[in-house]
Amino acid sequence: MTNGTTVEINAGGRTIDQDGNGVYVNQEGAAAQAPYLIVGQRDSVRQVAIDYMQLVRVIQAGIDVEVAYNNLDTMHPDAFQYFAKLLRDNEARILHINVAAGIPLLASALTSGIPIVTHVRTLYGRAAPAWLNCSQAVVAISDTVKHDLLRNGIEDRLITTIYNGIDATEFSLQGLNRADCKASAGVAQRKTVIMVARVCRQKRQELMVEAAAILCPKIPDLMVLFVGQAGPTDQLYANGITRLVRKHGLENNVRFLGFQKRLQELYAASDALVLCTDEEAFGRCLLEALAMRVPVVVPRSGGHAEVLSDGETCVQFQPGDAQSLAERLESVLLDSTMSQRLAENGGRVVQQLSIESHVQQISALYERILWGRHLAGPT
Repeated sequence: MTNGTTVEINAGGRTIDQDGNGVYVNQEGAAAQAPYLIVGQRDSVRQVAIDYMQLVRVIQAGIDVEVAYNNLDTMHPDAFQYFAKLLRDNEARILHINVAAGIPLLASALTSGIPIVTHVRTLYGRAAPAWLNCSQAVVAISDTVKHDLLRNGIEDRLITTIYNGIDATEFSLQGLNRADCKASAGVAQRKTVIMVARVCRQKRQELMVEAAAILCPKIPDLMVLFVGQAGPTDQLYANGITRLVRKHGLENNVRFLGFQKRLQELYAASDALVLCTDEEAFGRCLLEALAMRVPVVVPRSGGHAEVLSDGETCVQFQPGDAQSLAERLESVLLDSTMSQRLAENGGRVVQQLSIESHVQQISALYERILWGRHLAGPT
């Protein structure tokens, strides 16, 4: 956007005519190839929708935005020309990298003297890309992410922690009846646990299955809903989870729902959400569940532990310990007083982590960068 009145979105999501030929094909959107690549595997529609909702809030805050998707890793002269022209034509003042960046985009911004803001939503371990130090600012979605970046040699002065925000008007019980949602989901009168995550080894669905095997003798009506799908490289793990369910005789207690465009009704049908990842940057599903007044059961490690308090706004278990998960989950499912307290207190956390607050912090970061460049004068 160049004049504050229009926003051009060149590509995004499924069923988008990305090449402008008037025909929708399965190579466009989530399955697109270069130069129309946008996202890789699972939950693409949901993630794109979330990003667009955040985009709307940024625009409403008065920030000029241009969204253009391309294959960022293509090392081709056309890619350098594309990004250089994109930045020049739109008089870009800041490049905000939300997922990843390739050399053509980085080189175009650096050559043009455009400051780079990089948003980091994952834990790299020891594999953070060196180009992060080219940024004028790095946004970490939790202090857990910040400390991971510091261990990777990213300069402390560059890193700002800004937690994700949640749109409490979208994730709300307003207009929903829990009993009706349970009936529609086929879990009426059942203690229902939901896990929203890509099916892969990192997310540790097997831990939830093992905990369910421990719980079912005590809670025979337990139902576990796995929402999310496996990517091409995770099929062996997904098949292993299916075999584990059969091994424990849990076919009537576990359902795999795959990708779901809309989650509100499933959250409303659930009595608890479980996160099993040993160390998570800060799962977005936690904020969604809290906004829907669903108690959350989480490991003691990860970014969420910075803002959620055990016994007050969540219930925590020992990471990687199925017995610990089963015991803590049992207390939530069978203690209605605790469950209600967690739901009410979790709602207050959501108020503090609103999408509006998130956008204000991002806007303030932009202003600091631009004001600093103004004081420094022309280069």
